[in-house]
Amino acid sequence: MDGGWENSSAADEYDSYLLKAAGMVRRNEGDAAAAEYLVWAESENMGLGVGANTRLRAEATVAAIRADDKLWNEG
Repeated sequence: MDGGWENSSAADEYDSYLLKAAGMVRRNEGDAAAAEYLVWAESENMGLGVGANTRLRAEATVAAIRADDKLWNEG
């Protein structure tokens, strides 16, 4: 892609998945539920199927969301 994925139309789609997962974590819906949502988004909604690392990537993404202190700053 010219300009990288950040400047593509897909960037908004990816952001929406991350925001929903972050909201699930914030509402204490469970890390497993947020990871399952990301697996669904990639495999079903985006149509990429489930690969060998799909779940691991989703779990790592949820862990990164939870660990981001700036995301949870109320100020």
